[in-house]
Amino acid sequence: MRFAFSAVCFACIVIATVTSVSALTVLQTGQLWTASIGSVTYAADSLSAFMVLFINVGVLLAALYGVSYLAADTSQRSATEYLLHGVAFIGLHLSMIGVAISTDLFSLFFSWEAMSVASFLLVLLDARQTRVRYTALRYLIQMHIGALGLLIANAMLFSSMGNSSFASLHQFSQTHPVWTIMLPLGIAFSMKAGIFPLHSWLPDTHAAAPSHVSGLMSGVMIKLGVYGLIRTSLTVWPTMEVGAVLLILGMITALFGIGNAIVQRDMKRLLAYSSVENMGLIVMSVGMALVARVANIPAVEVAAWIAVLLHSVHHMLMKAVLFQAAGNILHATHTRDINLLGGLVHSMPGTVNILILGSLGITALPALSGFASEFPMYISGINAMMTSDLRTSMLGVFSVVTLCLAGGMAIVAFTKAVGIGALGTARSSAAKHAHEAPVSARFPQWIALALSLLIATMPGLLTRMLSGVVYTTYGHAIPADVLSTLDMVGIGQAALIGIIGVVWLLRILATKSKPLATGPTWGCGFTEGDARVQYTATTYADSTAAIAGPLLGIHTSYRPIATADMFPHTRTYSTEEKDVVAHRLLEPIGRSVEAFLRSLAVIQTGNMRAYIMYAFVFIIAIAVLTFTGVL
Repeated sequence: MRFAFSAVCFACIVIATVTSVSALTVLQTGQLWTASIGSVTYAADSLSAFMVLFINVGVLLAALYGVSYLAADTSQRSATEYLLHGVAFIGLHLSMIGVAISTDLFSLFFSWEAMSVASFLLVLLDARQTRVRYTALRYLIQMHIGALGLLIANAMLFSSMGNSSFASLHQFSQTHPVWTIMLPLGIAFSMKAGIFPLHSWLPDTHAAAPSHVSGLMSGVMIKLGVYGLIRTSLTVWPTMEVGAVLLILGMITALFGIGNAIVQRDMKRLLAYSSVENMGLIVMSVGMALVARVANIPAVEVAAWIAVLLHSVHHMLMKAVLFQAAGNILHATHTRDINLLGGLVHSMPGTVNILILGSLGITALPALSGFASEFPMYISGINAMMTSDLRTSMLGVFSVVTLCLAGGMAIVAFTKAVGIGALGTARSSAAKHAHEAPVSARFPQWIALALSLLIATMPGLLTRMLSGVVYTTYGHAIPADVLSTLDMVGIGQAALIGIIGVVWLLRILATKSKPLATGPTWGCGFTEGDARVQYTATTYADSTAAIAGPLLGIHTSYRPIATADMFPHTRTYSTEEKDVVAHRLLEPIGRSVEAFLRSLAVIQTGNMRAYIMYAFVFIIAIAVLTFTGVL
């Protein structure tokens, strides 16, 4: 399988090289790139070129890791399964590029559907598991519900304007209420981006997919939903209402996502809900930029657009690191349950170091890329707070509060992932006998970390390189004071990294000639305990669950001990995390639809005479309706 997926990796390298050359040319010259396939025209401005480069980097990181990940796969799969997986991987790469360079809603719809089908096939790699088949099918259904919004928008635009180009979309918005076209488009793009309350597919799908696919879907594919929101929002006439809705939905999504991440025991579901949070932050910044454009506050708008670009790149790199590290742990222990891990710092030090660095980065702590990418979000929110417009000022207050809350909660979630999952004593035999991933499986993560280090130390330089993209969204050159502020952030972070490095070097020199003693952690005088006396992922998140339990869907199974029960029987205590939206809204709707469809199944008798009768009745009905003038 290593050779087979190596061929897929090589094909992706070729695709990435060819498309990146054109994309870099567009970014360098600012000239539009165009190409026609039949009657369909594709084009790339600076924003599209940025997305092409963004897609290529994410795909190559996933492909490089996929070679090692699938080579270590012990499942007895057929050559056909591996071939389908490889073809779907290349198909996902091409379809995502197709989305980025589409110039009309029809070609966008075609690429959008191809992207959904390709990712559906990639999730099905472990289709022998019933849960994976169920998850993949639910994902496909929800993606098609979202695609229905694109289809409706296509029909509206074509019937009114005669074509579905983005230029016609702009003209349509001049003569019709903006919400008539933005509502179906917003539903389609928000579904793909995982925006609340259309996010329920994301945690299960990312958990069920193989880890190289999880990182690609989480880091790259869902950003195409944000790209769709940006492209269409800038094409139609921007309104305060559209910006405010996106901003508020982004805030809700961020807090809901990170709140659910805290209570997860499944490592990959925790990372998936973290992606929901970060998508919320990005959409919040898009909303802030649109609000600022309508309110004519350039300082707020430009900072928000820079935050969208930097945070998208940062999140793509960090999710490649974290999902691939989770894949290494899954291969070594055969479990994603954090409560069954522990002690991995001794058996998998290389992977744990990567996991720690990725966790520090995703929580936006200083010295890493997350701090540099969220800094413009704070600038945007603080500048909005100081405006004279009350609505914009209040939205700025709420955005800054959301950033602070989400940042603190992210620290809780990832200290749990690292502290419970990697530190302490092994909680199971699988964790105790885990083995380190090979260097080839860790190499893509170190590439991603190195790229994130460039964002951390040179955000100003990166923003200058993307000035054409910012100009496409902002409409003006980036002010010099914004660039100088980002330069100071980079210098400060570089200095902090240098200080940490010097302290680390001094520690190595100080302990080089001294023996290091090791022993068990002090247990408050209790020395006969085992791994069961450690904190679990559930108990670590208990305080958060107690505060926001109803919103996080925590279900506890425990029969309490009565006061008069002097000799109680053995008790068990278990918790289950259920997404509130999926459990209380989507699943009841799904059961109702299923019951309705089952009730219609009575007409499927299997009797040929009955089917002939149905056809005869249908013909008679059509004839009657035609003669009466109904049809």
